[in-house]
Amino acid sequence: MARRRETSGKKHIDKEKERVLEERMEAMKIAIECGNEEDYIRLLKLTKPDLTREQLLSFVNEFRLLRRNRQP
Repeated sequence: MARRRETSGKKHIDKEKERVLEERMEAMKIAIECGNEEDYIRLLKLTKPDLTREQLLSFVNEFRLLRRNRQP
């Protein structure tokens, strides 16, 4: 009888994907702080390519609201 291998139950974590995601999130934060809507949208689409139009518009509206609230 063959012996079953025990699995740890942990998912394989792709360190490269994780690093790229962190870099994109940091770039999105910078775009928000600078008020650069075009870069924010571009990075958002790269980070979450399966966004629907409605979800994208929701993120854009939140971005604009943040900009309005930060204005002196």
